[in-house]
Amino acid sequence: MQYIQVADALITPDSMRVRIRKNAEMDPLTNTVITANFVTKHHRIYNATANIKAKRSYTATGTIDYIDENNRKLPINLFSIGVDTAYQTRAVGRIAPEQDFQLNPAFDFFGDVHLTASIKELTFSGSTRIQHGCEGLARNWMRFESPIDPLEIFIPVGDTLYDDQGQRIGAGLHLTDEDPFSTYGTFLSRTRSKDDRDIIAARGLLFYDKGRKEYVISNKDKIRQRNLPGALVSLAVEPCVVMADGPIDFGVKLGRVRTSIVGTMRYETVEKKAFGNGVLVADFHFLDNALERMAAEIIAYPDQQALDIGKTYYEKFMREALGLEKSDKLISELSIKGEIKKLPDELVKPIVLGDVKMRWDGPEQSWVSDGPIGVATVLKKPVYRQVKGKVHIERKRSGDIMTLYLALDDQTYYFFQYSRNMLYAFSSDQQFNTMISEAKDDKRKLPDNKDGPEYQYVLTNKKKVDDFRDRFGL
Repeated sequence: MQYIQVADALITPDSMRVRIRKNAEMDPLTNTVITANFVTKHHRIYNATANIKAKRSYTATGTIDYIDENNRKLPINLFSIGVDTAYQTRAVGRIAPEQDFQLNPAFDFFGDVHLTASIKELTFSGSTRIQHGCEGLARNWMRFESPIDPLEIFIPVGDTLYDDQGQRIGAGLHLTDEDPFSTYGTFLSRTRSKDDRDIIAARGLLFYDKGRKEYVISNKDKIRQRNLPGALVSLAVEPCVVMADGPIDFGVKLGRVRTSIVGTMRYETVEKKAFGNGVLVADFHFLDNALERMAAEIIAYPDQQALDIGKTYYEKFMREALGLEKSDKLISELSIKGEIKKLPDELVKPIVLGDVKMRWDGPEQSWVSDGPIGVATVLKKPVYRQVKGKVHIERKRSGDIMTLYLALDDQTYYFFQYSRNMLYAFSSDQQFNTMISEAKDDKRKLPDNKDGPEYQYVLTNKKKVDDFRDRFGL
C-alpha cells in the first residue's frame, strides 16, 4: 500500500504494508511520512508513529523540518498530531531553550510550534531574543505568538511587552521617574521601572534589516518606506545606537501646555547620550494678538537668515499631522511656492519651530537645544526664519518646566516660561508686553476641567529673563 488517506492527510507506511486485526483495528504505523494536507502538501512530517482510528481520525507523533532563509533544516519534534472538528490536521511541537533554536541568524527562539495543514507557515508561540553585543543593553527574551515566514520574518510587538519571566521590557527611549533623572534606551530589554516615562515607544512588527544591519520596530509599510508617518525604533547593532523616528515626547508633564517633536532621536548605549532634532510644537493658550505681533517682528527684522524648510523635518511633521494624501498636496505647494498659502487647522499652533536640535543634559536634568532655532509658523502665519535662542524643558520633582527663548539679537527677544500652571511671558518689545498686561482675566485663564488643570498666562519681568540668559550664557 503506497499511502492511506485519513481526513486531509496522506500517511505513507514505511514498509508499504499495514496490519489490520480484529474489529478493523490497525496496528500503529512506525517510521511513516505524513503529508498534510493532500491538496496543498504544505507540510511533510517524517519519523512519524501514527494510529489510524477511522477514515477521518488519526493521532500521531513525528518530526517536521523548519527550513530557514539559508536553507538550513532544523528539526522540530511534534508531540501531538491529530484532526480537528473540521477534519483538518493540526499538530503541536515544543522547542526547549537548551536547543539553541534560531528562526534565522538574527532571532533565537524557544517555546511551542503549531501546525495547521491548510496554512503554509508554522505558528510560533513562545519567546524570541535578538543578537547583539551592545554594552548597557540587555538581551532579554520577548513573548509573542505569530505565523512565521522563514524567508521574511516579521514578529509582532504589542503595546505591553513582557519577557519570559513576566518582567516588563521596552523598545524605545525612556526618562526615569526617579531623581536624579536620566534617559536610557531599550530594545527588547527590561525597563528600569514601570513608572518611567516613554519618550518614544514603537509597536507593530519586529524585523531585521540585513542591509542596514539593524533591528527595526514599526508597521510594515514604514519599515519598508521610512518617510511614511508613524513611530519607528531601530537598533543599529554595530555602533550600538537606538534610533527613533516619528512623533517624540519629552517625557514631561506640563499641564495645559503641550510640547512634542516630530523628527529623529538617537540614544548611544555606550556613551549614554540622547539627542536629536526635528519640528517642535509648543501648544499653549495665549493672546493671539501678541503672538501675531511677535511673528511680524521676526519677519520684519533685517538680515534675518531664512529657514530652508525643505532641509528640515517639516514635511514629516505634516505627514504625521495630516496623513499622506492631504500632506502630499501641501508639500507640493510648499516646494513650488516656498510657502503654504493657507495652513490647515491641524498645523495652526501658537509656535511651531521648524528646526531645533535637542539633547538630554544630565547635570541640568533637562532637554536643552543647541544652535540656531528655525521658526516655521506662529499661529496661521508662515515665518520661516532662523533665530538665536534656547529651548529648555526641565524635569523636576516639584513640577516640570518649559522655557522658550527666541532672540533676534542680544537686545531683541521673546521669552515664555511655563511652571506650575502658570505661563510667564516677557519681551524687549514693550508693545508685546502691554498687550499681555492689558489682557482681561477671562482671556488669560483656563479653569480646572477635563482638559487639564487650571492655567493662566501673565506678564513677568526682565529679571526672570536675565536669570535664564545667565544660566546658559546667552
